[in-house]
Amino acid sequence: MKFSFPAQTCSPHLVLLNDIARRYTSLLAELLVKQQLPETWVKAVCITLDFDVIADTAQLYDSPTQGEPFKRLGQRVEDNGQRLFSLICDRC
Repeated sequence: MKFSFPAQTCSPHLVLLNDIARRYTSLLAELLVKQQLPETWVKAVCITLDFDVIADTAQLYDSPTQGEPFKRLGQRVEDNGQRLFSLICDRC
């Protein structure tokens, strides 16, 4: 899933993905305000959700009360070309 910030649209265009894009856009906007960074510094954002995770990763977060494991890779491109990445493994 890729989405533009602050347009809150994503590709591919699906209702569920647009809801996810709006949620992540809202979270990003809140973090930028909290860190006193202007939105104009963000050129692009790409978030990849992977639900086909390897067993080792799933075992790290193994709990009968949680949902399916996933990986979330986030990439933010700044207006100066700098790329920032984050990788999170969690459960739904």
